Amino acid sequence: MKSLKKILSAVLTAVMVFSTVSCSKSESSTENANTQGVRVDKGNDIPDNVSVSEEQMPYGATMLALLPENDENVKIPVEFDKRFFSSDENGNYPELYRVSDYFVSLNQNDKDLFTEVFYKPYLEFAVNETGFSDIESYFNDYHDYMTKSLGEGFEVDYIIIESLETKADNPERFSQLDERLSDIDKDILQKIDEGSEKYITLECTYNINGEGSYAFSYRLDETVSLYLYTIDGVAYIV
Repeated sequence: MKSLKKILSAVLTAVMVFSTVSCSKSESSTENANTQGVRVDKGNDIPDNVSVSEEQMPYGATMLALLPENDENVKIPVEFDKRFFSSDENGNYPELYRVSDYFVSLNQNDKDLFTEVFYKPYLEFAVNETGFSDIESYFNDYHDYMTKSLGEGFEVDYIIIESLETKADNPERFSQLDERLSDIDKDILQKIDEGSEKYITLECTYNINGEGSYAFSYRLDETVSLYLYTIDGVAYIV
């Protein structure tokens, strides 16, 4: 993960910072980079005299950036490790589109898009559990929180998936969520594509009314994280 921090640090040194607490495609470089519309960054934490296969490298060693100008399905650039997200037979990345659209919904204050990216039965469960009357009030409250935290007129303009865990990596992280899903639908676990469960943490940059560049990590109290599940062949945030 050092390489991601270096990238973000380099970007932030060249941008404005808040006085209280300030809050990061285009193809480039690598061999065998045949994914259209992505940038590839080779991990640089490994000495030149050490030979390590990609499979042995941790998440973050082979980063790509999926770019809006080359993929109409992604509205905000998403940087990710290419080994942990697979494209479908058409070269699409449904999970990454969900992540991008999640932040688009916040940029545009779009409750319907916010609802679309989530597995709706679980979103409705979360709304009830947190004491809101409906999805709209739940979304409005969250959007208000983000506006107060980031600033009026915020627009997320770059997304980095900084870390990723699968259920195989850490079954306990997914156990409570699976129990809740099973309470909603007793057959849900049979509908989840095997191995699709992911827990991701994110860093994002944003501007205010088109100006400046600020990082989430300096403005939000908690790390932004999401669960991604593919259910009945469709990718969702849960």
